[in-house]
Amino acid sequence: MKGLSRILLVGGMLLMVAAVATACGGDGSDSAAREYFEEISGIASRHGGDVEAAQETYDAVLAAEVGEEEEIAAFLRLLDVSSKSIRSETAERERVHPPEEIEKAHLDLLASARLIAKVYEDALEGASDATTDSQLTTALRAVDYGPRLEEAKVRAEQACTRLQGLATESGIETQVC
Repeated sequence: MKGLSRILLVGGMLLMVAAVATACGGDGSDSAAREYFEEISGIASRHGGDVEAAQETYDAVLAAEVGEEEEIAAFLRLLDVSSKSIRSETAERERVHPPEEIEKAHLDLLASARLIAKVYEDALEGASDATTDSQLTTALRAVDYGPRLEEAKVRAEQACTRLQGLATESGIETQVC
């Protein structure tokens, strides 16, 4: 089970605009981009607390070296909390209207977030009855968890990189993802 903990990178942490966007000068021509990044940053700051708490609980369970069933239950709770948080944040982000030059990267980020949530949900559904490491491993393999999560992470990282570049080009200081 401990090896599986290395597989799980909480999607909410991967995808979110992590720092408050702040404008750096400019003549106002990038105000739409500035507003977009500020709005996205606000959304990010409202989400993730539940995921962070679930991650801390999961880490504490692993550190406590409890039994398999407790580790698996904590892992499944983390998947559940993460997928719900990603879905909620994504729904809020879908209501944001990015400037035209940001729209594709925005939509790509939303698509990768939905994909990560779906991977977590499929893993949760497939592993819900698992009580041993062997059963959990079998369930995760059955839903192709590792490869699908890796693909989703790559897509998210690409969208984040594009968004970071767009923010930089607009003269906006922010840390995307």
